[in-house]
Amino acid sequence: MLFCLLLGCLITLLTIPLLLLPGLRASILDEASRLTGARSRGVAVKASPSKLGGVSLVVAFTVVSLMVCFLYPAAWKDGGQVGLTVLLSGLAVFGIGLWDDFRPLGFRRRLILQALVAAFTCFQGVQIEVLSSPLAEAGMNVGRWSAVATLFWMVLFIALFQRINSVNGLAGCLGLISMGLLAYGAAASGPAFSGLCAIGMAGALVGFLVYSLPPAKIQLGSSGAGLLGFLIGNLSITHPDRDHQSAMVAMLIVAVSGASYVTWRAAVKLLPTTPLSPKLSARPVSRLTSPHMRARR
Repeated sequence: MLFCLLLGCLITLLTIPLLLLPGLRASILDEASRLTGARSRGVAVKASPSKLGGVSLVVAFTVVSLMVCFLYPAAWKDGGQVGLTVLLSGLAVFGIGLWDDFRPLGFRRRLILQALVAAFTCFQGVQIEVLSSPLAEAGMNVGRWSAVATLFWMVLFIALFQRINSVNGLAGCLGLISMGLLAYGAAASGPAFSGLCAIGMAGALVGFLVYSLPPAKIQLGSSGAGLLGFLIGNLSITHPDRDHQSAMVAMLIVAVSGASYVTWRAAVKLLPTTPLSPKLSARPVSRLTSPHMRARR
């Protein structure tokens, strides 16, 4: 787990400076303006922090997953096809978000594509089978509604983290907390793919937050936030501990709290501002002493 933590952190610390190179950034902005048609309409592309922070996360996620597969195959085999399914589905969610960053898809089209990826994950065996509270001994068997509950769970986390990403750095901080909780819970049950992947992503987020501190040089974008939300929702289901309901509840509380804060912050900005005391106007200039009247006289 320590190796995965250091590997994820090292990958982001080495990848992000490459993404911030002036030549690469200029070419990406030109390609973005070409895809969106801003240049043809004569609209200048505003310089802003790069939205390619998700690229460093997906590189760390892919490398950590493959290293677990080759160097510790026991953890990969414990999940059966889960490890490969999470890897392929995560890359698909990242691709949808990257497409949305360069050429906005719209909420409905993006939601449909993300739901298709989540459905593929469900049919590959990643499903919620029992719903219960961590404080209750007995749980409710989902039965045939398992696929529907899993689909809703994954799409919900993707949407929540993309909403949280509207506040710079908040998605990365909450993602770090969530991945740390998942890794801590998995450590008690022995090494497994979900635990090693979670600790690797926690290290990647530590390296990302170094460049995301104000003034931010890079952002997650829709691709990085979508990948982060998908992994948190997915790894909370495939948690190695049998009683993983506490992990699911903890992830839901963290995500809903972050989205609620972002919504409250946006609502406060829309409220009308009423001054406590009227502003004093400037002293009026006498008509007799004004330059215009003196000129007329």
